[in-house]
Amino acid sequence: MMRNQGRAKDLDMKETIPKHRETICMSGAISLVAALLTGCCASEPLGPFTQNIGTTGLKIDLIPVPAGDGVESFWMSRAEIDWDAFDAFVFDVDELPVKGTPEAETRPTRPYMLVDRGFGHAGYPAISMSRRGADSFCRWLSELTGRTWRLPTTREWSRACELGAVTLDTMSDHAWYEANADWTTHPIATKKADALGFHDLHGNIAEWATTGDGAGVVMGGSYLSTIEELGCGSSQPDTKDWNESDPQIPRSIWWLADAPFVGFRIVCDAPR
Repeated sequence: MMRNQGRAKDLDMKETIPKHRETICMSGAISLVAALLTGCCASEPLGPFTQNIGTTGLKIDLIPVPAGDGVESFWMSRAEIDWDAFDAFVFDVDELPVKGTPEAETRPTRPYMLVDRGFGHAGYPAISMSRRGADSFCRWLSELTGRTWRLPTTREWSRACELGAVTLDTMSDHAWYEANADWTTHPIATKKADALGFHDLHGNIAEWATTGDGAGVVMGGSYLSTIEELGCGSSQPDTKDWNESDPQIPRSIWWLADAPFVGFRIVCDAPR
């Protein structure tokens, strides 16, 4: 009788051990799957990347901005869009029209004035830029690359700026503004990069961004701004005064005759 009870106890143990191991294995598998899902489906950008502009030999460097403060992750151009890139669009260097839209409505007219104001061209930020011109560049680049390009929202722009961690004490190392710019723009990315790797978010040129209701404002101040006007929340609304002296009738939708301080940088939602 005792021998039978011992045998039954041994059988119970043999049955219990596999079930216990099965539970551990199942738990481990679930954890592994969860970890893999977390890794592969995370919304964080994977890293910086470079976008070639068609066959021009030009490129745009993009830096990831992590999600936070109600903003999804995104990629933004390391520096402001320069004349080299914008000229590829204006003068049809890559010869690619935007699909489904008349050519006259998708490319800026040849400027009646020297839109770079004599500040500099190759390597300098594209200036006197209307929002229409900036948006059209984004649509052209989207058609050219198969990726979605646009202007940043004000929240995205401020998010990138705040993570850059530039302070008033270090501003002169990172920004061209009233105190050091000598009333002119300067070549892009000649000042130090911020903590994320962006150049010129503060100063040099004010940059187009889109508000929650779709309006356009410019952010970050320019070469004309005081140091107090270079903050991450600093913005100026679009105004008719920026094109008041335009002699064209009707006034140009592409260029701002009285706002040489306005330019832009761009955002990509999903580069991979």
